[in-house]
Formats: sequence, structure tokens, C-alpha cells
Amino acid sequence: MAIALVAATLVAGSIGVPAAEAQNINESQGCGVVGYRPPRANGPGRLSTDFIMHGPFADMFGRSYAQVSGSMVSWVIPMSGGKTTLVHQRILPALQLATANLEREMAIGRSYGVTLWSSWSWRSVAGGRNGVSFHAFGTAVDLNPHLNPFLNDPDAELVTDMPDWYVQAYMDAGFCWGGLWVNLKD
Repeated sequence: MAIALVAATLVAGSIGVPAAEAQNINESQGCGVVGYRPPRANGPGRLSTDFIMHGPFADMFGRSYAQVSGSMVSWVIPMSGGKTTLVHQRILPALQLATANLEREMAIGRSYGVTLWSSWSWRSVAGGRNGVSFHAFGTAVDLNPHLNPFLNDPDAELVTDMPDWYVQAYMDAGFCWGGLWVNLKD
């Protein structure tokens, strides 16, 4: 599960950045063209606070723990009863668009209760792969992961309780939903 059901975002276009400056950080071809990839981790699990990252993804979001942690801002998770989580400031405008989309859905009586989430975590990708997680940059939020599990199997059938309109609210704001990923489901 990533960014609220959603995986990596487009850091532009829909969030006021000119298309020429848009940086696609989409993680899977299931959401169109694959964009920049996070850097490699130095091993599984938590990253050390002195770990330095390289490459275009680190150029956008930060190379060190200090740079990334200094870029975290609070976001009120829609439909969570006012709970907040930390996200990278560069994706906050897209999250605000998703929030506005969801507020329109709430105005017509729709709801989806968010009771559990995980977001910013200085770590590598789960499941034995050695990339830095999108969570380490604050660009991924898992919503209700107990109901929408990570499935590390390309043949696995998606398990989710998220309504289509909820997913679409994030996709319309520039996010890629982990349910569309090709090699796994999140």
C-alpha cells in the first residue's frame, strides 16, 4: 500500500509545476511510464542516519536523513477523524488536491474510514529488495494496510476495500495507486 492506497506521485503537472519541470516518480508501468527510481539502500531494514543517497530521486527529495526529515510537513488524512501524518513538502500540494477531491465526495454522502496508516519511515523497501523505500522520502502513505495488504506476487489478486471513487480522488490528483502495479500489489 502506498500513498494512501496510492503509490508514488507525479511531482508536477497537477500540482502547479510546469509540465517541462514535471518529475515522474511513478513506481510501476501499471500507471504509465515508469519514472525515477529511488536509490539503492545499503542493506535491508532501517537506514542509518548517516546514510547518503544519490541520483535524481535524491536530488528531488533529499540526500540525507537531515535533509529529508527537514522537509517533512503535516498532512491531515481525509476521512480519519482529523488524524495527521508526516509527508514530504513536495507532495503536499498533490495531497491537498486529493483532499479537495475527497471533500467533494463527502459532500454527497460518501465516506471511507481510515483507521490505520503508516507513512514516513527511514528504511529500505520491504520484502528483501534493496532499494530505498518511498516511505523514506515521505512520498508514500499506506492507508488501512490491514485491509489493503502488500502482495509481493505478480499473479496475486488485489485485496482492497477501497471504493473506486476513493482511489480515483487520489489518481485525479496525480498519484499512482498500488493496486495498478504490475509486479506486485500495494
